[in-house]
Amino acid sequence: MSYIWFVFGVFVMNLPFGYWRAFEKHRHNFKGIMFAIHIPVVFIIIGRISLGFSFSLVNIAMSVTAFFFGQLIGGIVYKQIIKMRLNKEEDSEGGSERSI
Repeated sequence: MSYIWFVFGVFVMNLPFGYWRAFEKHRHNFKGIMFAIHIPVVFIIIGRISLGFSFSLVNIAMSVTAFFFGQLIGGIVYKQIIKMRLNKEEDSEGGSERSI
């Protein structure tokens, strides 16, 4: 397995955890935020060891970057979904008062 595929897997795996982190941040739940950040780290370390990838500085930097962007994009997706829901609720409340 190529290391690039592993890094891509780190990114994809962190998307739902980033979504979860943003949800917990919205609820002001510090424990949930900590779990959303640290649970994927355990999976990354287990995957790195089981696949035999080294802990070199370049490899760690690539994994951390993929981890960060996965968390970031997952959080952005959460915020966009909340924004769409709020806009949908505002539109449904306005109903017949809208002018064309």
